[in-house]
Amino acid sequence: MTDPETSGTRDPPNITQSTKQFDKHTQNSVVTSGERSGKSSATGEDQDMTDVLIAGVAVADIIMRVAELPEKAEKYRAKDALVTVGGCAANAAIAVARQGGRARLAARLGDDLIGHLIADGIKAEGVDLSLSDRREGAQSSFSSLYVDAAGERQIMNFRGRDLAETIDLTSAPPAGAVLADNRWPKLTAEAIATARRWSRWWKRSTREVSRV
Repeated sequence: MTDPETSGTRDPPNITQSTKQFDKHTQNSVVTSGERSGKSSATGEDQDMTDVLIAGVAVADIIMRVAELPEKAEKYRAKDALVTVGGCAANAAIAVARQGGRARLAARLGDDLIGHLIADGIKAEGVDLSLSDRREGAQSSFSSLYVDAAGERQIMNFRGRDLAETIDLTSAPPAGAVLADNRWPKLTAEAIATARRWSRWWKRSTREVSRV
């Protein structure tokens, strides 16, 4: 839910300003796979530290700017509003892509209106979604956020329904680093195991090259 701050020059109006008002604490784990350069045995593509696998949550954020945070059960009117992509992993993937890296995002989405909104927003930033799970009949996660004049926020989050429990990353192309979102423990464990597997592969490849 808009935890890591993103950076770049392609923001729609207010998006950077809005996200900076929110949580400044990044809840992610970074694991370096060990692969720095050379070619992937799986794809033949050049590999380096700009190739990053990001595994975790992607949501839609509906952001409302209000004079005061709601306290009563009545109708309120927003001074400004924004619908954007959020989630620790999604924000991190966008940041990697904006800095010129190759970002591959493994996230879970429903094949619903919110899911399409999230996917379209992420793809527009140049992020690869080929490792993400899009599930028919599932509901994607989204949040409604109220932000008052002082920058304080109030969040209502829907975590989604019938989404994937985890994602199998065994066939994912090796990357230079793995970023895992701690809010999805099962996928975090899968991502860390994948990074360790790539690290062992890279070490073996390095030893073989050194013998030549």
